[in-house]
Amino acid sequence: MQTLNALLPIVTRAPAEPAPRRSEAGQLQEKEDATKSELAKDRNDTKKIAAKVEEQEAERLGNEPLKSRTQDELKEECSRLHARDAALKREVCGLKRRIRNVAEDGRRH
Repeated sequence: MQTLNALLPIVTRAPAEPAPRRSEAGQLQEKEDATKSELAKDRNDTKKIAAKVEEQEAERLGNEPLKSRTQDELKEECSRLHARDAALKREVCGLKRRIRNVAEDGRRH
């Protein structure tokens, strides 16, 4: 009887609550936020590189020789960041569309 009394609280205890699952819309929203953050960082990097290019151009115009290799590297990096910027913008648009679709599907059910 003691064993039965010891097991009774275990058997009658309510099952543990399952861990709340993030909804698909929530997951997509988090991904969108992360992508926007990445986009902002890339834009900031692009501005810094553009400022360096302008600074070097000003030095060159001041009759100081400009290292064309450095200039070309900065322009290439700037171009790469612009391409990444465009890709991130497309990703954000796609994520927004998916979030809308998931929300609409949720309302239908």
